Amino acid sequence: MGCGAIGSLVAKLLEKRKSAFKVTAVFDLKSPAALKLSKSLRSHPRVCRNLAELVRHCDLVLEAASVKASLAAAETALQKRKPIIMMKIGRA
Repeated sequence: MGCGAIGSLVAKLLEKRKSAFKVTAVFDLKSPAALKLSKSLRSHPRVCRNLAELVRHCDLVLEAASVKASLAAAETALQKRKPIIMMKIGRA
């Protein structure tokens, strides 16, 4: 979740370093950013329309969005019993 500078960098590094993790889906409130990231990755992950769809299509959520969006990401992921890695800390 989050396809800006940090989210894009992490996704590209996961692919480049042949990580055990695979980027299967991306989501950003700015859908052009998610589409651009998906097209830039060899795996062409699914571009999700909302957070709930993203959570359905993954085993782990990596949050790289705003502090405010982090709360929604955590609530949605944990309600569906999906682990989440939070990249942001601080106050909303």
